[in-house]
Amino acid sequence: MKQIKINYFISIGVLDSIDINGKKYLLVSSESPISQIFLGKKLGDEFEFRGRKIKIKNVF
Repeated sequence: MKQIKINYFISIGVLDSIDINGKKYLLVSSESPISQIFLGKKLGDEFEFRGRKIKIKNVF
């Protein structure tokens, strides 16, 4: 199984992605399904979204 690392950034912006300190972040709306799942979660929490296991590794 190939592990895929995706960085998410919850935003109200109109861009598709941004780079922060050399890392690419996908911008997602605060109203998006994945953002709704993030609500109430904290560092280290894990959940599944569309068949992928996601772990919260950083919050800023």
